[in-house]
Amino acid sequence: MNRQFDRRIDSKPALNWRVLGLLNLYRVLAPLVLLALYPLGAARGFTVESQGLFFGATASYLIFGLGSIVLVRRRLASVYVQTILQATVDLTLLMLVLHACGGIASGLG
Repeated sequence: MNRQFDRRIDSKPALNWRVLGLLNLYRVLAPLVLLALYPLGAARGFTVESQGLFFGATASYLIFGLGSIVLVRRRLASVYVQTILQATVDLTLLMLVLHACGGIASGLG
């Protein structure tokens, strides 16, 4: 790893952990909102074309969000490792949810 990059990340460690903690709030609230909107269906412009994929991805995202809270609180990995892991999972699961709802044309994005 690049030493300059490591110094920039570790220059304000308390702030970095706080930001990850706030992002975990999003990781828990986003799937809960999606699950709450599901019964409203097309009335709110929110359709699901693949129910299995939608529920699987949404449940996985919620479980990952809850697990991330534990990882951040206990600081089991470095800020850098957790940031890369969480960003990768965020992009992957949100992409799956978007695909389950019909892609970009669905308006969910």
